[in-house]
Amino acid sequence: MRSEIRARLARDAESVPEHDALKFVARLDGHRIVETHSTENKSLEGRTVGEIAAERGSRPIDVMFDVAIADGLRTIFVPDVGGDDQEAYELRGRLWKDDRTLIGASDAGAHLDLIDTFAFSTLLLERGVREHQVISLEEAIYQVTDRTARYFGLVDRGRISEGYCADIVLFDEATVARGPIYLRADMPGGAARVYADAVGIPHVFVNGVQIVRDGEHTGLRPGTVFRSGKDTKTVPMNELQERHFEQVS
Repeated sequence: MRSEIRARLARDAESVPEHDALKFVARLDGHRIVETHSTENKSLEGRTVGEIAAERGSRPIDVMFDVAIADGLRTIFVPDVGGDDQEAYELRGRLWKDDRTLIGASDAGAHLDLIDTFAFSTLLLERGVREHQVISLEEAIYQVTDRTARYFGLVDRGRISEGYCADIVLFDEATVARGPIYLRADMPGGAARVYADAVGIPHVFVNGVQIVRDGEHTGLRPGTVFRSGKDTKTVPMNELQERHFEQVS
């Protein structure tokens, strides 16, 4: 009976149409094992279900179930959503150059145990700048600092300038990257969230106070919660399109 149920689930996954928006979830062989919780599965972390299935001579769905059961159903599988090839990054590069767009990725934590889009800034520098070279280092920095601060109307932030708050991130352009993804249990009640440590960022300053030194947190917390109208100002909807309007005029 168990084998029959697995076979039916495998057929259901294969029957999802290619044009379906969630087809990538149904491609079981493309799922990568991010975190395991049993000794026998530890060596599988970082590998795809398809690779393991080929090695074992079994079906992808059997690999997923066997691994998950051995882990007490706590295994973290991440589907292959694609978009990491040169062509996809060239498309991103064209979008990033359009003054109607803003680089960023956040849903205010609604999927903090499922999605790793919090690392968009390090991925921008690692892949967009260094690996695929679809945006310059200077433009990338501007996009995620001054440009973003201007759009949200942040007062005295977003650039290194006299009179501005000294919020500074020092990174190595040759090594900056997103580290391995894992679960970090630091939420209320011991709940876990998807997390990844930054690589190549040795020092960070907030309000002129160093909060990261040689990659380690100093324990200092000089930041503050922003208050609308106090730490922000209202900006026009077309604030980021001024270059576009200048060219048109």
